[in-house]
Amino acid sequence: MMQVVALPGGRAASYEVIGGGTPTLMFAGGPGFSAAYMNGDAELLSDVLCSYLIDPHGSGSSTPPADAAHYSPEGHARFYEQVREALALLEVVVLGHSFGATTALTYAALFPQSAAMCVAVAAFGIGPDADAQQGGEAEAEAEAVLARHAGSPWYEAARPVVDSWTERLLAATDAAEMEQMMATVLPFYVAEPDKPEVAARLAKMNAAMKANLAAGHAWEAGLYQSVDLRPLLGRITCPTLIVAGELDFICGPAQAQPIAAAITGAQLVMLPACGHIPSIETPSTTAARSRNSSAAEPRGNSRSQPTRQHGMLAAYRQPGNRSGNIQPCRDEVMGSDPVAGSGPANQLRSDIGLEYHHRRQLIQDLRIPGDLVLAEMAGHSDKGAACQRGDLDIHPG
Repeated sequence: MMQVVALPGGRAASYEVIGGGTPTLMFAGGPGFSAAYMNGDAELLSDVLCSYLIDPHGSGSSTPPADAAHYSPEGHARFYEQVREALALLEVVVLGHSFGATTALTYAALFPQSAAMCVAVAAFGIGPDADAQQGGEAEAEAEAVLARHAGSPWYEAARPVVDSWTERLLAATDAAEMEQMMATVLPFYVAEPDKPEVAARLAKMNAAMKANLAAGHAWEAGLYQSVDLRPLLGRITCPTLIVAGELDFICGPAQAQPIAAAITGAQLVMLPACGHIPSIETPSTTAARSRNSSAAEPRGNSRSQPTRQHGMLAAYRQPGNRSGNIQPCRDEVMGSDPVAGSGPANQLRSDIGLEYHHRRQLIQDLRIPGDLVLAEMAGHSDKGAACQRGDLDIHPG
């Protein structure tokens, strides 16, 4: 159910709360898209997170900013901080996707006292101006990924829209035009858009994407071209996880690697055969539940028992996974080394594959305590039953 909270100056923000557990601000992409397209993410994390899906200013029933320049990542971050204060939340997890991930990183840098943890999925941090000055690696990467789809039936109509996106969007006079443009190019956002199940998920996501044309105009009129988060990133002090698809034409390795390198202690996970939307491309095929989940451990709080060490990172250390600065995982299953690429632990993860839901494991990476139990896995009911009996478990290393 949508709610509205009053902000200073007679402004307001619309939001929806899904789940229970650690207070989390979820930031949607765009800029200019309402938070509704992330409802599925929040629902899948509802047993460990209390997610506040806040419509960005200018979207939904959230008041637009007085100055279009405030559609920048910094402007969005300040808006979300005002919402956090109005909701009387203390430290929060910030989890963003795409431009929302850009905002999450900016928020963690500007408001370190408010951000307990930061998860940035498919973050954009280096605009065309800075990329060109450094050799155009991101542009070349984008071209190579786009060209992969040249044989697809939708490519001929979608490619011109991508190539002239800025000009078309600045010429648009109605939000419906922005939404239609997005619908046309959305197949580029995933690695395998022609798979029927992926196409169906994209269609569902597209139906939930409602645009704010003013935000799109502001972004394309200069904010996008000049953005460079790196000077800010050194100010981030909370645990931070950067997740990116290797086949993301917008926010792939050329974006993710320098972002992670600029944040002290950040963890970087590169997902093979994945594009811009991990939650659509690698959805959970399990009914995984977190048992005895509790709130995130406050920074500086010591614990006598060992903390869980990066469960998701082990799952991604499959053969051929070219992960970035990932630390070795100490999770153990049945006494096997999950990094070695063999044994029961790796076989279990191979069976589950990258279909295991990435967004749940993001929270595991950030060491929210609680015993993870893999139960009632689709197609793996014997293993699920073993998990429930306690014969098969993932435990802290």
